[in-house]
Amino acid sequence: MPALPPLATEAIHAFIVGFIVLNVIIGMVTYVTLLERKFAARMQSRIGPYRVGPHGLLQPIADALKLMMKEDVVPRQADRRVYNLAPIVFLVPCMLIFATLPFAPGLGVADLNIGILFFLAVSAMEIVGLFMGGWGSNNKYALISAMRAVNQIISYDLPFIFVALIPVVLTGSLRLSDIAAAQAGMPFVLWAPYWLPLGPLAFLAYIVTTLAAENRVPFDILEAESELIAGFRVEYSGMKFALIQLGEYAHVIGTSFLGALLFLGAWSGPWSDTSAGWGATWFLLKAMFVFLLVTWIRWSFVRIRVDQILAISWKLLLPASLVLLMATGLVVAHYPTKTRVYPDRYRGLLALTYDKETGEENCIGCRLCEYICPPQVIKVEMLKAEKRNFAKTFTLELYACEFCELCVQVCPTDAIIMMKSFDMSTADRREMLLDKDRLHDIGLKFEPSWATGNLLRDMQTPPKAPKAGGPAE
Repeated sequence: MPALPPLATEAIHAFIVGFIVLNVIIGMVTYVTLLERKFAARMQSRIGPYRVGPHGLLQPIADALKLMMKEDVVPRQADRRVYNLAPIVFLVPCMLIFATLPFAPGLGVADLNIGILFFLAVSAMEIVGLFMGGWGSNNKYALISAMRAVNQIISYDLPFIFVALIPVVLTGSLRLSDIAAAQAGMPFVLWAPYWLPLGPLAFLAYIVTTLAAENRVPFDILEAESELIAGFRVEYSGMKFALIQLGEYAHVIGTSFLGALLFLGAWSGPWSDTSAGWGATWFLLKAMFVFLLVTWIRWSFVRIRVDQILAISWKLLLPASLVLLMATGLVVAHYPTKTRVYPDRYRGLLALTYDKETGEENCIGCRLCEYICPPQVIKVEMLKAEKRNFAKTFTLELYACEFCELCVQVCPTDAIIMMKSFDMSTADRREMLLDKDRLHDIGLKFEPSWATGNLLRDMQTPPKAPKAGGPAE
């Protein structure tokens, strides 16, 4: 059978990955609705869905079957083309935002170098389908709801973008995997340079803008049940209503994943380095934390007026997010987080090495380093054995070392080397007295310099005499 061309292979691979991700998202959205209902019931001292399946676990499937069997009613005066197309236009952007989300190192559909810009641009396109649904329904309540929603989403998209760009400034990259990898040591939510809580404030602003962008209480004026019934979706039923609900919850989950990636360290956690499964699990747990935090706020506050919603956006969140973004840029410019690139001949800590093949110590206790050391800070005691000798003890008084590198040059087995780093500071002089175990630990912890004993000796060897009748070497 002839092999497929590379383009066809890539297309088939992309289709399979996309199909798997799409079905996982649909299944996740289906059961996130159950999680929200159970969580809200627990907050209100209720049981929640409990009758369909054990502890109500089959309730989402029952709801999906019910919506599939409902009659599809179209209003007589509706614009049928716009009305029927609106749920698809609303759903597609909500699904596309997952295309650039890396769920673990190397686990994702497409790791774009402009991933955050793609997410922000595509997620804002939901307002097109939303307005189409309100306009095509030919219903005053639906139209007013759509106009309110577009007004609110546009107002809060600006601070949402500014807050999302803060991790970009800290990382120096628009790629989402780079932003996640930059938080391996500490998540950005804890970033507080010069005792300024920029990270916590940015995460707080992200949560508020997420509530408004997702039209959740206290920013749910597009529905406002006492005024607009079910909002822009009031005329929809059956599977069209299900597609709109699917898009809404997919957008909320995608925004929760983005918040976990930008501020909570994404897949960083215990055992995340061992396998992609652990990383994806930690990422999912952090995203569910953001989702439940939004849900907790939704079921804890009351709706506010439309003028108050717009005032919070334009008078508070927009200038606050701009100040946070500018402060982050000033801090990064004044105190860059990039580590210094040391030159190849940098002289740093001394260390002892192991043989890579056998795992034995390279040091044979010959004491040449002790004899050559000008300040006499090296002390070695030999342990004789049948096959080879070892160093019984090896001590180095680092506080008196001149870093002359002579010990490295004379070592016949390259047992003692110099590292590129000097990351050792202490207020106790006794901690600078290094024994054999600590010297081996330094050799495993830091990156070695290229200048080993054999290389240095070859560089300092005088040139050989030219052969008679031949060219000089």
